[in-house]
Amino acid sequence: MVFEKENINTATMNSEMILTVLSAFAQAESESISQNVARGKRMGYKHGKFAFPYGRIIGYRKGADGKPEIIPEQAEIIRLIFNSYLQGDSLQSIKAKLETAGALTARGNTAWSAQSIQRILQNEKYCGDVLLQKTFTEDVLTGVHKKNTGQLPQYYIENYHEGIVSKQMFREVQAEIARRNSKSAANQRKRRRGRYNSKYALSERLFCGDCGSPYKRMTWNIHGRKQIVWRCVNRIEYGTKFCGSSPSIPEEELHRAILKAVQGLAANFTDEVAAQINGILHNIQTGESTKPNLQEQLEQTQQEFDRLLEMSLDFDEDTPFLDDRLKKLNNKIKSLKKAIEDSAARQEKANQPEMLLSAKDLQIQEYDDALTARIIEKITVRSRNEIEIRFIGGYKKTMQLT
Repeated sequence: MVFEKENINTATMNSEMILTVLSAFAQAESESISQNVARGKRMGYKHGKFAFPYGRIIGYRKGADGKPEIIPEQAEIIRLIFNSYLQGDSLQSIKAKLETAGALTARGNTAWSAQSIQRILQNEKYCGDVLLQKTFTEDVLTGVHKKNTGQLPQYYIENYHEGIVSKQMFREVQAEIARRNSKSAANQRKRRRGRYNSKYALSERLFCGDCGSPYKRMTWNIHGRKQIVWRCVNRIEYGTKFCGSSPSIPEEELHRAILKAVQGLAANFTDEVAAQINGILHNIQTGESTKPNLQEQLEQTQQEFDRLLEMSLDFDEDTPFLDDRLKKLNNKIKSLKKAIEDSAARQEKANQPEMLLSAKDLQIQEYDDALTARIIEKITVRSRNEIEIRFIGGYKKTMQLT
């Protein structure tokens, strides 16, 4: 092959060598340009400069001031997704809701995916914050993006724009995602039931006191009469091999026991119980006194991080020591921000009692699946006649089945 412009003939050894050298120079130049661009972006991230991804996110458009502006009709879609998830809906049921309503995705499609809904639920932009450098390009030649799990520093900008959902709701959704992901299978060796089942509030909340496995909702047909019962998954799949004495519990009895427990809780809603149910496990005064100290630590750590980052940009080669130190400082910054945020959240709850659960919320006359999903953490079947209910915050109550 002959390249006339470069006067290179690949049939000769000398030309092959020249071609190899030129290719190496071209590759080196490409890598250098890519590194400079990446370095420029990181410097921009450091100072809060970035391009908001309007084309890949619903709910926002560019406002007159250059900042993200909420699109009201699209914001309702986001609120529907967050509220439905907290009420116990699975990703698939939320997907069905959106498609039935004719809601459009960021690309203008009517077909949604569970993955896109999950990304929305985990996107901090919907509570008004921005996390920069979530991904990075490891190899400029392949151009493949990888998730940044600590390889490079990340930058978190709080209150960058108006949030569609509150920070409290966003935190609750992240906790619910973690709770669902943490569910293990009934048989630990095969791990066949790791998926979250959200159709009923008792799914993933009702557990066997004998083997610890979840209970499953079933319909029995006895002489033409249907009865809904809950049974231990281990007992269903393996008989008495792994679970020897778990009882089957009629759903009506479970509902009656839970209703009585909630009503009893409303009648005895003391300050201590209220604090447990609402998850206020730390003294607010302690949170207030530690916040200034945490803020001071954050500022000092951020200054050290900025100083090392600028120092690292002066080196043309990799600096493992600085990179390692930057990672540790970045993790410390995130930890301090989380501690400050938790302290502020506790104070916010204390200043806004209407956000807390009250005795009035518990004064129900019939079983409420949504309330069960909201306030009950776990129910353990102790015997055919007894269950133990653990509410959020750790408050427990033993109930008889009738």
